Amino acid sequence: MRLNKLILKGFKSFANRTEIVFTPGVTTVVGPNGSGKSNISDAVRWVLGEQSNKSLRANKASDVIFQGTEEKKALGYAQVSIIFSNDDNALPVEYQEVEVTRRMYRSGESEFLINNKKARMKDVRELFLDTGVGKDGYSIIGQGRIDEILSNKPEDRRAIFEEASGVSKYRYKKEESLRKLEKTEANLLRIKDILYEIEQNEARLKGESEKAREYKGLMEEYKKVDVSISYNAYEKIEKNLLKFTADKDRLIDDLKLSEIKNKEVEESAAPLQAELKKYEALIDEIKEQRNKDLRDFDINRQKLEINKEKLRSIEDKVLDNKLKEKEHENKLLESEEKIKTLTLVKKSSEETLLNLANELEKLKNENASFDRTSYDDAINMGMELDKKIEALRLSIENYKNNKNSQNQKLKDIEKKIRDKENDLNKQNDEFKKYNEELNDLNNLFSKKEELYKKAKDDITEKVDDLAKSKENYFAMENDLRVLQKSYEMHKNLEENLDGYYRSVKEISKAAKKNYFKSNSRLVVDIFNCDEKYSLAIESALQSNLQAIVIDRDDDAKEYIDFLKKNNYGRATFYPLNRYNFKSNENYNINDKDAIGFASELINYDKKYDNLFNSLLQRTVVTTTFDAALRISKAHKQYRYVSLDGQIINSSGSIVGGSQVKSSFISRKHMLNKLMDEINEKKNALEDAKKLLINKEEEIKSEKISYDKLNEDILSINEKINTAKKEINSLEINITFAQRDISEAKTQVEEINKSFEALDEHISQGNNDLDALNKEKEEHEKKIEQEKELIKGFEEEKERRNEKLLQISVEKSTLELKLEKTVEDIAFSEEYIARSNDIKESLANDYKELNQNKEALENENTSIMDFLKKNEELEQEYIDKINQKTDEKEKVLSKIFDLQNEIKACQEGIIAIKDEINKNEVLLARNEVMKDNIKEKLSNDYFINVENIDKESLVKASTKDLKELQEKIDALGDVSLSSIKEYEDTLTRLEFLRKQYDDMQDSKEDLLNIIDDIDETIKIKFKDNFNIIQGYFSEIFQNLFGGGEAKIYISDENDILNSGIEIEARPPGKSMQSLSLLSGGEKTLTAIALLFAVLKSKPSPFCILDEIDAALDDANISKYTAYLDRIKDETQFILITHRKVTMEISDAIYGITMKEKGISSILSMKLT
Repeated sequence: MRLNKLILKGFKSFANRTEIVFTPGVTTVVGPNGSGKSNISDAVRWVLGEQSNKSLRANKASDVIFQGTEEKKALGYAQVSIIFSNDDNALPVEYQEVEVTRRMYRSGESEFLINNKKARMKDVRELFLDTGVGKDGYSIIGQGRIDEILSNKPEDRRAIFEEASGVSKYRYKKEESLRKLEKTEANLLRIKDILYEIEQNEARLKGESEKAREYKGLMEEYKKVDVSISYNAYEKIEKNLLKFTADKDRLIDDLKLSEIKNKEVEESAAPLQAELKKYEALIDEIKEQRNKDLRDFDINRQKLEINKEKLRSIEDKVLDNKLKEKEHENKLLESEEKIKTLTLVKKSSEETLLNLANELEKLKNENASFDRTSYDDAINMGMELDKKIEALRLSIENYKNNKNSQNQKLKDIEKKIRDKENDLNKQNDEFKKYNEELNDLNNLFSKKEELYKKAKDDITEKVDDLAKSKENYFAMENDLRVLQKSYEMHKNLEENLDGYYRSVKEISKAAKKNYFKSNSRLVVDIFNCDEKYSLAIESALQSNLQAIVIDRDDDAKEYIDFLKKNNYGRATFYPLNRYNFKSNENYNINDKDAIGFASELINYDKKYDNLFNSLLQRTVVTTTFDAALRISKAHKQYRYVSLDGQIINSSGSIVGGSQVKSSFISRKHMLNKLMDEINEKKNALEDAKKLLINKEEEIKSEKISYDKLNEDILSINEKINTAKKEINSLEINITFAQRDISEAKTQVEEINKSFEALDEHISQGNNDLDALNKEKEEHEKKIEQEKELIKGFEEEKERRNEKLLQISVEKSTLELKLEKTVEDIAFSEEYIARSNDIKESLANDYKELNQNKEALENENTSIMDFLKKNEELEQEYIDKINQKTDEKEKVLSKIFDLQNEIKACQEGIIAIKDEINKNEVLLARNEVMKDNIKEKLSNDYFINVENIDKESLVKASTKDLKELQEKIDALGDVSLSSIKEYEDTLTRLEFLRKQYDDMQDSKEDLLNIIDDIDETIKIKFKDNFNIIQGYFSEIFQNLFGGGEAKIYISDENDILNSGIEIEARPPGKSMQSLSLLSGGEKTLTAIALLFAVLKSKPSPFCILDEIDAALDDANISKYTAYLDRIKDETQFILITHRKVTMEISDAIYGITMKEKGISSILSMKLT
């Protein structure tokens, strides 16, 4: 396997696509400081899966993406591809050439590709396991890897040996197995907890399921009885409905006769009504569409406000992220400082612990020499005697206890007899008390039943009264509808200017659409008067009511042009600036029938003073026409109009005749009058509704009292049944108590007989005990002799044991302290390791917030455009509505003449409908009762009343239903789901137990796999370590020109985890630790070790990143000479700025920055 090519694009300072081709032998990369040459080794690390920002010389992951310069924009992603030849099949793939690519975007997304196929980082790592290539391998050696070898911690040197020994893949497999083991143990614990919980519930569910099955049987029987009772009530209601329906049909026939008469009138208006409805539907459709668009308009406006609030929220979050970042940096500094302090504490504790362990071992060896065999034999013999004595004593004690127990039992039975006799007396008293209580309850039941019947009659009477009130309410509702219809008709006439000149109508329509520049109003619209003067004022003004009032005479031109252009006829205009008439204040008529001047009997804005003084100048309103004749003879200069509309002009002409019907002014008065009547009717309807609600509430309240009486009766009945049960129970208990007393007296006689046999056993046991005690006294004398002999030894041993205990306590305390220190160090190191991820997460959050902010601002712009467009659309809808309204008004004018005739017919129909409404109340009441039964059967039992099988019905009463309910209630709370739960629980228990056993087997298999992997690691590591040790000694002598060096495992008993120690003796010096060598000697020694590792297991290629920086000229010559010897075995890529190193190169790449901040490459092949 050989490294062929490296391709970079957007990685760090390599903004442009850069391709580096590597030849066999030595390739050197040179360039001034800051040119970006070390970015090449960073790129190789990164593409092979390096995640540590520190190793990549970056603060966050996105720092590897080209950040931009003053001349060139930042890029959106970084990409590195590394290409290997695989002719020797060193990589476990079928390809002759393998290309690994890594790509990262600023959004944080990252991906790997192997030969242009997507892969995981795990796949890349596994591809290069045990090849020496990889982010943890020894194919990339920089100053950091040299520092690891030179570190005072032997553990830091271990990783490079493991990679060279081929242990990495086993370490990887072990980590996978440990993760699986941890997951398996967690699953086992979880399943064990679940099993415990389910087993606890099993017994409970068994009892509940049995109870639920009994409940289901009772409910099925209850259902049959309840359905039968409900169906009988349903049939009775059906008969009532037939009767009420027949009455309704009769009334409908009467209604039809009346409607035939009405129809004849309506038929003439029907085509017009249809046409009117067509226009109304069109207008409603346009309005509905307009309202829909307006609703969208409001929704978008509201959304705009919400988006503004979201933008403010995003800005708050950005500020919060900055605070979190500052807090994280402070915490990181604290963790680093804490690690330094804890490391010193750990080292001190380990040394103290080692000293205590040695002292503890010494004391244990001293105690082992102490011998007390003869004393122990004597003690054992004494113990055997003690056992016999104790056994005999226990036997005697048992007999005594048995006698005491029998004696206590005798006392208990005698007490039981006394208690039973007392209970018997109490039960006789209770029996008498319950009989008395039963009589009281029967009397109370009779009283409550009478109250129940009376309450039922009261509710029936109030329900009937409520029905009458509802009939009255429905009649009032109907009156209101008639008034509202009349109001709508008059309002339509007024809005459509019915009866006005065509010219006036067209100008009014155009003015509503803002067609004219100036303002205008009709004379009829700028004043109002008392209704009693309306006929007189209208007669006085006549056609002037339709005149158009404008501000200036110049304004009349645009109105006249409009009429001429459209051929709409002629109109009269009153420019206010041309009127300057005096008021009637200088004229006075003293006559009781002269009501006053017409201009003083109307109300208007002050700016119209001159206009009305002109229109109604010298016009006097009189009570009657006779009065007008009489007054006009004395005051001929005035014009007179009577209240009934007769006119005497000042010229002497008289205008009069049949009674004039007021139109324009009276129509306004009619609208006001109808509105007053509608409001009055609404108030009356509201009062009637409140009365209905009060009556319903009153019935509801009485129903509650009625239900309470019913509950009381049921409760009393239940108490009666309870009392009867108690009496029956007491009778049974009295019989059982009498029997128990008789049996207890028999037991007393039997116990008295057993006392004689127990006394005989106790006497024999005491004799045997005396004999054994004498034998024990003789043996204890022998033990005293032995005890004197070993007393001295015991005292010495006691002193050693005390000291042993003290040291053990100190050791345990120190071990706990050391363990805590190690945990604290691990925790702090873990936090530092996670710090870059936290920083990266905060950066990603900040970026996401900015993106959200930009999206919201774009959306706000779209909403603003929509709102502006909607305003234009609204005007289009107004034009459409006005056009259709004009067409509708023409039809409505024709309909109005027919409305009055239809109204008379409808009033006759309303009277019949009132009768039908009363009938419908009765029908509705029975329908509700019928529907309630249907709903009850459907909701409670999912039964359609129409499909009930009558043969399945049973003869039953409410009493049967009540008895069944009592049995169901006696069961208490029932869980029907417990039946299925119990069955599911049994199934789940079986499944979980099998699953638990399978996981236990898996756990054992994983433990065996881990043990096998550990054994393999030990063997492979030890074997390869010995090989590297030999090569290290050889290469050290080559580089130094003599001397000797060795490496050894710190702890041979812990090969899996132990560090690697290095000792070296340059020529002319003594053997010493690596830390005591000079700087150049240490670096050259480290290089020797790296070359030894490469020789033991050559890597396909090796990148050496400025590891020669610390070497002087003499040592660098040795270093380059050795490189030149081994370059045929391994492909070397050297990053350096030392000339001596460049001399051995087969090819040189120069890194420069032609553009500031952007690296570019120059190549030179040496032959």
